[in-house]
Amino acid sequence: MNKFALLLTIIFCCSGCIKTYHTSGHLFKEDEIQALEKSKTKQEIEDLLGSPTTVSDFGKETWYYITSKKETIAFLPDKVIEQNIIAVVFDNDNVASILRYTENDKNEVDIISEYTVTKGNDISATQHLFTNLGRFNNNKTPEPAKPRSGF
Repeated sequence: MNKFALLLTIIFCCSGCIKTYHTSGHLFKEDEIQALEKSKTKQEIEDLLGSPTTVSDFGKETWYYITSKKETIAFLPDKVIEQNIIAVVFDNDNVASILRYTENDKNEVDIISEYTVTKGNDISATQHLFTNLGRFNNNKTPEPAKPRSGF
């Protein structure tokens, strides 16, 4: 009986380590990609692909349609397996160009751990505790606001 309980415990613990896959974003079909090449206006693109995942904030107006496939194992962080991005660049409501990006086109960005020092009043914990002493009201009720005159 002890061996059976141990075996069940091991199976239960290992079942949480199964890989799960999540796909998010717009799932592109090849016929949509081919129809995309023939589209000329914003309305045609929106009718074909729907609302974009995100839109550019600067430069020429660009709509991005992003698809990503992620793998998750238990409590570990997600790992991106595949990512496809279609960027539709517009010029006055007409399609200027259609760009396709994959996982191979990404650029790694180094995160800098520096920070900006702000000048100000640095106070200690005890100063912080005692700064509010004497600032409390003596149960006085505030006077109601008086109406303005002359308007």
